[in-house]
Amino acid sequence: KDIKSITSVYCNNKNCYSFQMHDGSQIWIDKETALPVKEVLFDEMTYYTYSLNSVTDENVKRPDLTGYEIKQN
Repeated sequence: KDIKSITSVYCNNKNCYSFQMHDGSQIWIDKETALPVKEVLFDEMTYYTYSLNSVTDENVKRPDLTGYEIKQN
């Protein structure tokens, strides 16, 4: 997509860059994290939320495989 303009704005309590595209779509990028905050594409608006540093060892621990057979390909 071709960028029409870039402005500095405040969106969802974050300092963002707003990218306005020639096709009318727009996306807001958080200046601190470089993650998308909001996007407008045609008539659809999407808000993004993130929770940084929230994954624990418990979230990614290996499951108990007792009773399962592991097949090698």
